[in-house]
Amino acid sequence: MKEIIHEFKWICHMDLTSRILIVDDLPQERWMLGALLKSYDYELSYATNGHEALELAKKINPDLILLDVMMPGMDGFEVCRRIRKTPLIAEVPIMMVTALNEAEVRRKGVEIGADDFISKPFDRAELQARVRNITRLNRHRRHRLHEERVIQEKLFNALPDGLMVLAENGTIQIVNPALRRMLLYRDSTELMGRTLSELLAPDYRETFEGSFHRCLSDPSCMENNQLDFLRRDGSRMTAELTVTSLAGEGMRALQVILRDITDRIKTESRLRESEEQYRVLFMGSTQGILATDMETKRFTFANPAVCRMLGYSEEELLRLGLADIHPRNFLDCAVIEFELQVRGEREISSGIPYLRKDGTVFYADTSGSKTLFKGRECHVSFLTEVTQRKLAEETLELTLNNLKKAFAGAIQVMVSAVEARDSYTAGHQRRTADLASTIAGEMGLSQEKIDAIRMAGSIHDIGKLFVPSEILCKPAKLFDIEFTLIKEHPRQGFEILKDVDFPWPLADIIYQHHERIDGSGYPRNLKGDDILVEARILSVADTVEAMASHRPYRPGLGLDLALEEIEKNRGIFYDCVAVDACLRLFREKGYNFSLT
Repeated sequence: MKEIIHEFKWICHMDLTSRILIVDDLPQERWMLGALLKSYDYELSYATNGHEALELAKKINPDLILLDVMMPGMDGFEVCRRIRKTPLIAEVPIMMVTALNEAEVRRKGVEIGADDFISKPFDRAELQARVRNITRLNRHRRHRLHEERVIQEKLFNALPDGLMVLAENGTIQIVNPALRRMLLYRDSTELMGRTLSELLAPDYRETFEGSFHRCLSDPSCMENNQLDFLRRDGSRMTAELTVTSLAGEGMRALQVILRDITDRIKTESRLRESEEQYRVLFMGSTQGILATDMETKRFTFANPAVCRMLGYSEEELLRLGLADIHPRNFLDCAVIEFELQVRGEREISSGIPYLRKDGTVFYADTSGSKTLFKGRECHVSFLTEVTQRKLAEETLELTLNNLKKAFAGAIQVMVSAVEARDSYTAGHQRRTADLASTIAGEMGLSQEKIDAIRMAGSIHDIGKLFVPSEILCKPAKLFDIEFTLIKEHPRQGFEILKDVDFPWPLADIIYQHHERIDGSGYPRNLKGDDILVEARILSVADTVEAMASHRPYRPGLGLDLALEEIEKNRGIFYDCVAVDACLRLFREKGYNFSLT
């Protein structure tokens, strides 16, 4: 448990300098490795044996461990095995250093979790390149993890509900600010190390202890209770308590979420104690209040505000029910929303349409709760009219649609600019955009992403505006320097679009559409998930259309060869899901460029 807390705090406050731990029992070997890496901006640490390496690794959490295999006592294999079993450093990349070059040594190292090998004597360039690649990737991983944990910490501190983590002995290990405020403590440290049972009213402790032990013994367990807590000043707080397991490798702990429902309980109590008191409040409320019998779905109470909203007298409303105050085309949805609120699964239903007596429609946000009214179980709904807000939202949606049309017009201007210089590129862009957006639809992507892919596809070669037309239209194989100019077009496209405030990441998609899954693409050699999914889809469509169609320097190679190319390099150059979707379109669903 302490190790997990330490990890959380370390990640949230770490720097992003690459740390390398060199482990070797021989001073000259440590010196040599350090000398080869000293000129780079690495933070180097050294360990002379396995035990020292394990302790130092947990302390500094390095980006790479250079681990000698042949050490006295605990050899490199055993050090690697123990690192992989230590949660805090289990993911640290390990490069094993060995004078042995047998396949068996490498096989054993891979089996216990080594990431790479380097053989003595060292090739300076190879060592530096491997270390640079591994630390770059791990530094990127640490950076992303750092960002995620910072967000998690902010969310943790901003949670409106109280949250705590209990160790398996029942002591409090982590407390968020909301919980501290709920219980009126000035500092979270006042709660650390205490048991939750100590904070409960005595008559509720046994209930919680049962939940604690059940959740601790069953990782899938989740228990909800309503318990009373004793605040620091001795007052009581009623809370809904949700207890779940945080069991993991080498750790058993519980997460406890508290929602202060003291006010709600008091309100419900007053409702049960004095219906007349609430009737007075209801009658003067500016919110519409409508009580519905749970069994008959007929109205049993209506305050003046809801009568004014709906245009009925109270007497008229009490002869009606749910089916009479909603438009018929929304009635089924209205009943579903009502049932969700009754079950406590919906706190508020936004923008519900209501039907007035004169046939006009207004909209209201509706919340509610169950209560007893004249001895019968009822659901009391609170209506806040939001018709003006609803109309404003519709106006905003229309404005956004018009804005999208304006963006589409801007895109068309760019397409025309490309077409004016090179009609081949323009036709290629249109066909590629259609195929890419169709692939995205086949993959089940959202309409927003499909629109982004179509727009990016329509201008993905806009960077070729900076390539001389005689190179673009050259009817012969390009020279290396000419091809180098061509390869700059994704970067040039990015530069053109990066400052334009599109509602989609067009500049980045265009920048990445020639990247490849294995990092062999250009211009930045991005790999895997570092490439946007929109760009991975566009890459497949671009390849198929380019190979299947006529190029200035060669006739079209045909669709079969194009599909064979993406199929052969599925998961190597091209995204597997995008390739599969593309193949289905052509081979099973009759997609054809001539139809686009």
